[in-house]
Amino acid sequence: MKYIISIALFLWSTGIGFGQITLNAKNETPLQQRLGLNVGYYGFKLNYPGFQIGIEHYWATTLHFQVISDFEVSGYYQKDQQKAVALTANIGQRYTSFWGGFLENYLGIGIQETIFQSQIYNLTTHPIEVRTVNTNKLSVIPNISLGLGYDFSRKTALPLIYYVRPTIHWLIPDQNLVFQTIFSFKTGIIYRFKP
Repeated sequence: MKYIISIALFLWSTGIGFGQITLNAKNETPLQQRLGLNVGYYGFKLNYPGFQIGIEHYWATTLHFQVISDFEVSGYYQKDQQKAVALTANIGQRYTSFWGGFLENYLGIGIQETIFQSQIYNLTTHPIEVRTVNTNKLSVIPNISLGLGYDFSRKTALPLIYYVRPTIHWLIPDQNLVFQTIFSFKTGIIYRFKP
């Protein structure tokens, strides 16, 4: 786990150092607001509840486009089967209209630790012994997200963004397969920090 945190901090600090690109722009994301806090719901396989929290960094902004990187920690719980925590890094772009609606896409990669809950039956004892065992699996998770939402800062003074992002993940390797394709659903709010 300490390696995951070290890698995330390195990537984030590199993005801060090299990402201070400023363009002359008019009615867009203010150039002083370079970071945003992302908090939301993460639905694994669309119906298992989870959470996500992350930092969004704006590399460049123009009147309608933004180049964004974000680092997220997410997790979910599937009752009596598995639970997982993932750390992902994404890069993408957002097109925001003049009234605040936007479309976005992200490409990302990360790692996920899944804890599987398994039943082991010992048939050589009488009575039959049943034990519950947890097994861990570390996987790579590339992903693609397409999203839409609303940027409240275009028409109001609120530095908030609401988004909905359907996401496709590939869990490599899975517990029993070489990989598994997973559809998930993300929704949440991004708060842009003031300078």
